[in-house]
Amino acid sequence: MVFKNIVNRIITSFILIFLFGLVLLFYDTYLKVLAYLIYFFIFLELIFYFRKNIYIFFISVIYLFISLICLDSYFRNYYIKEEFFYTITLVIIFDIASYIFGTKFGRLKILPTISPNKTYFGLISGFITAFILGSLSNSYYKFFETSLMIFFILFTLIFAFLGDIVESIFKRKSNIRNSSNFLPGHGGFFDRFDSLIMVVMWLFLF
Repeated sequence: MVFKNIVNRIITSFILIFLFGLVLLFYDTYLKVLAYLIYFFIFLELIFYFRKNIYIFFISVIYLFISLICLDSYFRNYYIKEEFFYTITLVIIFDIASYIFGTKFGRLKILPTISPNKTYFGLISGFITAFILGSLSNSYYKFFETSLMIFFILFTLIFAFLGDIVESIFKRKSNIRNSSNFLPGHGGFFDRFDSLIMVVMWLFLF
């Protein structure tokens, strides 16, 4: 069961990377539509699955709205195609590596009452994997100078982890396991894009 979930998660992640890459490379004008559509699906999940706890529902909607404002401002003023795809890829690699290594080898839980599947080994493995692959990618494509690259990757992954934790808190307070069952191996759109919702805020600040 665990192995099947890992496979589903990897397949879904690579499909998402492929779709985002396809849109960025050949249909860049539709990127905003795709991004806003994802936020819309997340909002629907909040309405259908998080409304049992009205307090958490309103907080999560405000949280999503702030991220959407940051995304819109980023697209209007700071958007760079290569940087955006680089960021998305970093987050997905971090998520896949953390999940695989944490599931197979992780023992010591980080926040067992909030996110019981998060382990220190998974977190550290995810950081190392994303940093190595991000560095190799940057050395080839030259997105940033070395010192700025280290700073960017570090804070991107920190915000990604915080986004995951925030969504986990919302789910625990709402007594649900997944935000929905739309994406195999992940759950729902909120489960899949929880890290990116927070990373979008970091991109805006950056």
